Amino acid sequence: MFPDGGNLQVLRAAYILVQEGICTPLLVGPEWKILKRAHDARIELTGMEIVEIDGHPRFDELADTLWSMRQRKGVTKTAARFGVQNIPTIIVFDKGDPSERIVGAKNKREYKTVLDAKIGVS
Repeated sequence: MFPDGGNLQVLRAAYILVQEGICTPLLVGPEWKILKRAHDARIELTGMEIVEIDGHPRFDELADTLWSMRQRKGVTKTAARFGVQNIPTIIVFDKGDPSERIVGAKNKREYKTVLDAKIGVS
């Protein structure tokens, strides 16, 4: 899950994840913004999902997932609701449960290291 789906670095990272066959990125944000930024940067969105968060039926679920992973760090439910929309975050799920979190825009090597470890690639 990429809460700042319209961020150019996030779009590039998501594209790499699709190309490497690692996951199906969930880009969260205004659809028009994501589509425009991807088009302007010539980034193909095939293999990714776009979630328009305002009024989306899964918004509460996504916010609760972020909160459950960050509550020990002092993040409140309200902050998590805003965080779903603002902080580039990848949440890796294992059998439907969150198992790993990468917060902030990272370079390809950092994403690959964490994700390879989660899917057992050496």
